[in-house]
Amino acid sequence: MKHLKLKFLISLKIYLNKLKKGYLIVSLFYIQFINFKAEAHYHFMVLNVYHLEFVVIGMSIIKQ
Repeated sequence: MKHLKLKFLISLKIYLNKLKKGYLIVSLFYIQFINFKAEAHYHFMVLNVYHLEFVVIGMSIIKQ
């Protein structure tokens, strides 16, 4: 579990680095929600599945 959590944090850092500045606030809020709702080994899947939806939400918030 510890190893998996470390792996998650590293991939999360890479994920955040790839995001543009505009999406960052939305992303951090959403990731905190995932942390609250899910367990460490589940995050990879959730982040991958929701990444696209997430960017769309980010863009629509910025446009408004």
